[in-house]
Amino acid sequence: MFSLGVMAFELLVGHRPFAGSAALRVAAGESILPPPSLAMLRPDLPLALSDALDRCLALTPGTRPTATQLAALSQAPLRAAA
Repeated sequence: MFSLGVMAFELLVGHRPFAGSAALRVAAGESILPPPSLAMLRPDLPLALSDALDRCLALTPGTRPTATQLAALSQAPLRAAA
């Protein structure tokens, strides 16, 4: 889920959520500092999408959604729009 969150973040924002010139800095950033909020960087995105991706980037693995939970989160905006 974390890797999916990183990839989606980069696709939507244009850069990775954790930047650094050295691999060690990036790894340290991923384990200590929370990622920037996607909603702050892309306020034009649906809030449900921003929230789901923020959850994928949670620092604690146990708080990240499972694939089933992520699928349900991603379907919520579609059901609300229908």
